Amino acid sequence: MFCFGTIYFLWRTARLLSVGNLCGLAGFFALGQVTKFSALLLGPIVLALLVMRVCQNKPWSMRLGRQSDVSGRLGKLAVVLSIVVILTAVTWVAIWAVYDFRYLPSASPTWRWDFQRDPVILQRAPLLTKAVDWADEHRLLPNAYTQGFLLGQVKAQKRSGFLAGNYSIEGWWYFFPLAFLIKLRSP
Repeated sequence: MFCFGTIYFLWRTARLLSVGNLCGLAGFFALGQVTKFSALLLGPIVLALLVMRVCQNKPWSMRLGRQSDVSGRLGKLAVVLSIVVILTAVTWVAIWAVYDFRYLPSASPTWRWDFQRDPVILQRAPLLTKAVDWADEHRLLPNAYTQGFLLGQVKAQKRSGFLAGNYSIEGWWYFFPLAFLIKLRSP
């Protein structure tokens, strides 16, 4: 729902940049980020669609206090950069708010998650582990958020599956096409 809302308000914002459309876009984008780690993919999608809007020859209508149009690419690029800054700031505050503006997972100052020290996690996701370690060193986001993201990404790499009486941690290339056919034939 939050991904759909993000794209819907992005479409509205690309047609008319208004306070309401921008608030809807920022709200749905931030809610997507705090509810599902995979919503991180919305960032590049939103950015790509905004860049496409910059490349259009059609002026960008704005109603921020007064009605105006932005017609030059440089002006539209400045609008896109402003939107990106707003989305980033609102999302950052929303993530901190969900974690009660507390860096550590609990009120105890000694409890901290450090999954990036686990050799298996380090082996499976070395670059992501370094990024999470850097973010934790600088306390950019709550520890529970960064560690949950890291753990989720590592666990998603190898997950057991079941298909036609067989188990596998490697998966099958034909899993989704076969599942689609099975569901297509179901009443």
